[in-house]
Amino acid sequence: MKLPTSNTGRFFFYFSMQFILYGLAVANGRAYVQASYLWTAITDILMATQSFFILRRVAKDSDDDLHGPSLIGYITGGVCGSMVAIYVTKIIYGQ
Repeated sequence: MKLPTSNTGRFFFYFSMQFILYGLAVANGRAYVQASYLWTAITDILMATQSFFILRRVAKDSDDDLHGPSLIGYITGGVCGSMVAIYVTKIIYGQ
């Protein structure tokens, strides 16, 4: 997998990666607070898997290629992922 080179592509790449990671982090936090062993294990596995593959890929990205759209996508993806995860986990976990 090659990282996108356009500003729009970079934005959406970083946005989606952070959206997924922060969504999983919120889902994981809600799961362990509610003592749900199953959902805690599932979200732990998903977070570790996603982090492993993304860090491997992004580590190959040079500092010269990191710029505004990458940073904005990275930050806003995290915020949006958290907000959506709260909504979704309220439905899944029932609280």
